[in-house]
Amino acid sequence: MANNTKKNIKKKRGLSVVLYFAFWMMLAAGFAGVTVIQAGRYNTARQEFDRVNEELLIEQESYEELQNQMVYYESDAYIEQMAREQLGYVKPNEIVIVNTPE
Repeated sequence: MANNTKKNIKKKRGLSVVLYFAFWMMLAAGFAGVTVIQAGRYNTARQEFDRVNEELLIEQESYEELQNQMVYYESDAYIEQMAREQLGYVKPNEIVIVNTPE
């Protein structure tokens, strides 16, 4: 009977080791699954961030170009150019040569 009791104890120990191992394997698999899901979300968010950052750089360049144009449009050189081209203004003592089609 003592022999039978030892076998039962060994079976119980073997079963608890298997259950213990199975528990830790399931826990590790759960963590791995969560990690894979989070990595996918991170990659998606990173791609979106990169896309938006690229758009921001393009808009900043456009903004700087518009700022430079605004400064030029407010300059005396631009005003003089528009007066000459659109209104035909000339400076004093300036000779104007007009090209006429033949």
